[in-house]
Amino acid sequence: MRNSRKSLSVVIYTFLIFLAVMVIPLFVQAHPALSALNITVTTDKQTYKPQQTVQVYGNLTNDGSPVDGLVALQISDPSDKKLILRTLSTGPSPPVGNISITEVVPCDMGGNPKNSFNKNTFAYFNVTVNNSGTTWENAMISINTYNINNRPFGIAAITAPISPGPTTWWMQSISIPDWVSSGTGAVYASVFTDSPQVGGVAYCPEGSATYQIVGDTMSLESQEPTIESLMSTLGSYNLTFKLPPGSEEGTYDVYVSSSYQELHDDKTATFLLTLPGDANGDGKVDLKDLVILAKAWYSQPGDPKWDPRADFNNDNIVNLSDLVRLAKNWYQTL
Repeated sequence: MRNSRKSLSVVIYTFLIFLAVMVIPLFVQAHPALSALNITVTTDKQTYKPQQTVQVYGNLTNDGSPVDGLVALQISDPSDKKLILRTLSTGPSPPVGNISITEVVPCDMGGNPKNSFNKNTFAYFNVTVNNSGTTWENAMISINTYNINNRPFGIAAITAPISPGPTTWWMQSISIPDWVSSGTGAVYASVFTDSPQVGGVAYCPEGSATYQIVGDTMSLESQEPTIESLMSTLGSYNLTFKLPPGSEEGTYDVYVSSSYQELHDDKTATFLLTLPGDANGDGKVDLKDLVILAKAWYSQPGDPKWDPRADFNNDNIVNLSDLVRLAKNWYQTL
């Protein structure tokens, strides 16, 4: 009896091994693992000072392999106002669908081509989008303007259905502030399914054009046009820009999203803009801030004269290191 039970156990184990060897591989082949699209985003620093250069970069992969695709990018300031709205490529030949940007033309308020704009006036742009399909597509069409120093100064966007065939969109006016340096500027046009902040992705590579900003002051920085070469290694993207004067202190949000072969991924990053020495938060370092520091001199938390606004390096004491930070930024403004 004992031998028969042992024989039965051997048969059962043998049968289970047969299932493992023959059946499970067939099940795995019939149900392959789902592909995983992954997008990353980071900045070269976590904290920036006014008007510094910011670099945003990342990778797009599918199952760990680099992807030649499109990345929708949005950067919003602490008040949730859009600063950057762009489409970046992660390779030389990203997928092309039915939607494409065929032309971006600087123009006047009547839609007539115009290549130069005066400071303290408005710039306008015509963006022609072609839908080669047979159905209407909902989209957000946007433009992002830069001056010669690669500082963004304006965004305009409209949300509208795109009919089959070419359609030209007259974009709303972009104000050209007084701080914008004269010289060659650039405009970048994108078409998204929705805002990247809510996971919207790009339909196609962005379009671009250059124009002249006319004023009484030429830039002391590079005089080269700001049209950028954003290509790097396959599966990677990068964007470099300079923070404009008057940028708000606080946390900036970076949103990226992408779709590839019906897969989707989106990520968020942040960076901080601070002005060390600006104790009262009015966007400039001056005598008022020095007075605040002087009143809190050599104080620590719990002291009657302690004022955390004067502790610029956050080491819980107001001393020479805080005064040095204030002195380095004396009379700087956001």
